[in-house]
Amino acid sequence: MLRSYARVEALLEAWEGLNISNGPSLLRELALPHRPHESLCLRDLAAALESECQLPEEGAGGRVTLLQMALLTYLHEIKFLRLSVEAARGERDKLKQDLGEANQRVSLLAQDLDDHNARMEAASHLQLQ
Repeated sequence: MLRSYARVEALLEAWEGLNISNGPSLLRELALPHRPHESLCLRDLAAALESECQLPEEGAGGRVTLLQMALLTYLHEIKFLRLSVEAARGERDKLKQDLGEANQRVSLLAQDLDDHNARMEAASHLQLQ
């Protein structure tokens, strides 16, 4: 299964854009990587945020923050998956092109081999006469 990762630093910056300034402590509470230089699996983050959203409400503001964080995480994962799909499409198209070129080379080699065999056969017939 394809797993998308994000640098904690980039995630914290995105959260700060939503006025969520306690990102490192939230990640630490969720038992996820929380240092800026680390990477974390977006699927694990989304699952942790989703399970937190299932808990009884402590306050409307906290619930909204968790929902914003979950939504942002899903958006990051979607972006990563789209980029992965585009890369796979590019690789597929390149492989199709390479396969077409290889088939052309095989056809040329087969034609050259047929021509060579025809010349050899003609030379053998001339030697027999």
